[in-house]
Amino acid sequence: MKGDAFAHVMPRAFSGEFEKEAAKIGTTALFWPIDDLADLDRRVEVMDEFGIDQQVLALGSVPIVDVIPDSTVAARLARLANDSLAEMIADYPGRFLPVGTIAMDDMESGLTEAEHCLQDLGMLGIQIYSNARGRAIDHPEFFPLYAMAAEAGKPLWLHPARALSRADYVDEPSSYHSMAFVLGWPYETTQAMTRLVFAGIFEQLPELKIIVHHAGAMVPLLARRIETAYNQEHTADHTYTIMTTGEKAPLQRPVIDYFRMFYTDTASHGSVMAIRGAYEFFGPEHLLFGTDSPFDFQCGRELTPIHLNAIASAVASPKDRELIFGGNLQRLLA
Repeated sequence: MKGDAFAHVMPRAFSGEFEKEAAKIGTTALFWPIDDLADLDRRVEVMDEFGIDQQVLALGSVPIVDVIPDSTVAARLARLANDSLAEMIADYPGRFLPVGTIAMDDMESGLTEAEHCLQDLGMLGIQIYSNARGRAIDHPEFFPLYAMAAEAGKPLWLHPARALSRADYVDEPSSYHSMAFVLGWPYETTQAMTRLVFAGIFEQLPELKIIVHHAGAMVPLLARRIETAYNQEHTADHTYTIMTTGEKAPLQRPVIDYFRMFYTDTASHGSVMAIRGAYEFFGPEHLLFGTDSPFDFQCGRELTPIHLNAIASAVASPKDRELIFGGNLQRLLA
């Protein structure tokens, strides 16, 4: 069984309504052709050609629902996205596994929608973003969502979110050269992971499973820097003091251990170096085959063999490749 743990989709019923609401505020988040995101027939052809049995589908073109400032409208769009996705994949039994969308800007409605996704629609989990309309995701108001996921045994899929409109320098109107996307997204993911670690998320909810995108972002490359910079001294009150800043954190173990509790995918545009780094840092049991389809696949056949071959080059052990290509996903969803 070969399962793609992090791919994207865009139901047409949802995208049409979103575009109407986005036009009212003069914005959009649909930066990828809808045809690529919505055409599941074409995607099945690629999956069949390369022996991919299942894909986990989360809403693409992120962030999207939280782009809408009206929380009532955002909640309505989230419901439409989830119901439309469930209806969309019903024609492909066993091939696509849905992940839910919520409006994180209003956690009361977000929790209601998460419950709808997990209980009513039987979705695998919820996709969250590296920030919630610019707010850190370690804020206490988000912890009920994390507790719900942990109690239900459902993973969270963590996707980066950083708009091109967010300038990199104070004297510029927006991000130049797509740096907010190319460089900013890995930073956003790493920053979100770090905030969750220091918030003690895995101390409070040790059963929580979080799958981060793009081969663990910057963490494998910066692992030694993280370990050294966050040198710790254990104190009598069962916290750690960060030696470089004097900050205290509710952590019982070295900081680097908590980073290894995240799961990640192999979506790295076929980079052997990125996959090898994720494999060595997170270990074979926390690495999942993920394509970022259609962004890596391009809903075509050009990048697919490159992506698969990169995993084969980065991971020599057949047993570990079996875990990465499907065993870990099946275990997480059991």
